[in-house]
Amino acid sequence: MAENLATQLQGGDADFVLFSTMTCPFCSAAKKALKQHGWSWKEHDVNVSRTRGLYSRVVAQTGHRTVPVVFDMRGDEPTFIGGSGELNSLLKRESGHTSPGRGLFGFLFRANT
Repeated sequence: MAENLATQLQGGDADFVLFSTMTCPFCSAAKKALKQHGWSWKEHDVNVSRTRGLYSRVVAQTGHRTVPVVFDMRGDEPTFIGGSGELNSLLKRESGHTSPGRGLFGFLFRANT
């Protein structure tokens, strides 16, 4: 019998759950971002050749076909975040680094004075 995705999202005190592969650069970037912000995570390998059933359940539940697939576990219920880009946006928002004028192209957003 196939294991339910909800089972994979239970257990542990991790702040985030990632469904990822070992060779994915976006997965590595997501883990690096979580580490830099001091969050913990639990990781599930969804290598299609070894865990096709788990990968299929993740896609069926989220509609997200690429890795990583990130869930925020800090609330009462697991919240699907998206991938690496969405995780980075969330972490930046939470740390207060989203105002216009910051970052590499911040000069494009400065008001004319």
